[in-house]
Amino acid sequence: MSYTIIPLKELIEEIGEEATEAILSNFTCPSNTDVEYFLRKKAILFSRQGLSMTHLIFASYNNKNSLIAYFTLAPKTISLDGEKLSNKMRTRIKRFSPRKNNTYTIPSILIAQIGKNFTDELDKLIVGDDLMGLALDTVHLAQSIIGGKITFLECEDVKKLKSFYERNGFILAGKRLLDGDETDIRESYLLQYIRWL
Repeated sequence: MSYTIIPLKELIEEIGEEATEAILSNFTCPSNTDVEYFLRKKAILFSRQGLSMTHLIFASYNNKNSLIAYFTLAPKTISLDGEKLSNKMRTRIKRFSPRKNNTYTIPSILIAQIGKNFTDELDKLIVGDDLMGLALDTVHLAQSIIGGKITFLECEDVKKLKSFYERNGFILAGKRLLDGDETDIRESYLLQYIRWL
């Protein structure tokens, strides 16, 4: 299967915001409503403000290009508690991260959102590992331009999610307590996974 990755910002410049919104409105992800809500309601605004950059993945389906998935990247720092890290991880991190009060703060690229479009079974046109591979390739390209050692993501404490991220080379590095506006999550925390690239 051949995929075309189009940054959201470029699509808006090419066809306009209204036509882009129409494409995004056809994206559904019933297993993770946050992924769906972000793309439909926040991605354009966040792109305009430079808070994150969303990348849309298209594939040919029934003789037309269809939005099958997306991922969103953002520059972010991750803070990790040194006491909760393994000796091996602590040794790797302290080479490039200052430590204050046994906390390591690392500039990184956050994989903020990642999801497949379940409308008309478009999700079947890409497997999760390929989608993650496209996101990691983009992170690697960004790091080759600006530098950096790791990427990270945060997820709910759900076995299927943890298994997927671990299979794709991510290592559990800690937990982050929820912010006040994160109200649609069952637990009071998110798991933090990191991956060296």
